[in-house]
Amino acid sequence: MWWEDESVPMNKVPYMNGIPEPTSAPMITAFGVTLLAAGMVTNGWVAAGGAVILVVGLVIWFSDVFPHERIDPIPEEANAAPALDFAVAAPKAHAARPVYPEVVYPYRSGVVGGLIGGVAMGIVAMGWGLTGGGGIWLPINLLSAAVMPSIGSADEATLRLFNAEWFAVALGIHLVLSVSSGVLYTIALPIMFRWPILAGGILVPIILSGLVWASLSIVNPTLDRHISWPWFVASQIAFGIACGWWVSGRTPVSARAGGSLADRFQIDRGGKR
Repeated sequence: MWWEDESVPMNKVPYMNGIPEPTSAPMITAFGVTLLAAGMVTNGWVAAGGAVILVVGLVIWFSDVFPHERIDPIPEEANAAPALDFAVAAPKAHAARPVYPEVVYPYRSGVVGGLIGGVAMGIVAMGWGLTGGGGIWLPINLLSAAVMPSIGSADEATLRLFNAEWFAVALGIHLVLSVSSGVLYTIALPIMFRWPILAGGILVPIILSGLVWASLSIVNPTLDRHISWPWFVASQIAFGIACGWWVSGRTPVSARAGGSLADRFQIDRGGKR
């Protein structure tokens, strides 16, 4: 499978004699994300417009790299050494361009690790609800308030009750964030210092908690009014340790840096690999 292919030596990185073509895709995508986030606290139509722009940006961006990245070649004349009036040593043979990280953990391990971390985080969150947070449904309903501003008008008694719609939204948010974070761990852990579980399980969750603390009053005012920060930090650490433990226990594979997206993913096209 493409996520576990070890056919490419980990210390061999091909050199691409060119630079990526200019593209507006990152700017369009960022604009869509901005509108999508702004819509959570303003108007649903703003979020819908942001979602459309986000999809357009991602389609353009993906078409720029698949099945082969669009590269502007560097002319050979640009690489030639300028003529000098004095003798100079012959240039050394061009070495492969270093690309980091050279190895990553299998992406599948990030998906599984994210799900394991999500379960660990959920257990801690429900522990908060059972020990004084208003029941196990309160933290779940508060999470769904991130994309459902109408929940902010509900009283605390309502927030403690089960709501199928709120539960489905919260579950979707939790799964997307957990799996996305797990995949990011497959790339981030190999470039962290000697103890990746310490970095991924303690350092990263603390930094993330600080970012959430600074922005939560805007992104999710309902959660900001009810949140217990010690329990929140504990849930982030639980995710980081569980996910980091699983991911770091897998065998790293080559990042296949420098090759085309199709080559790195080994996607079949027209019966050819």
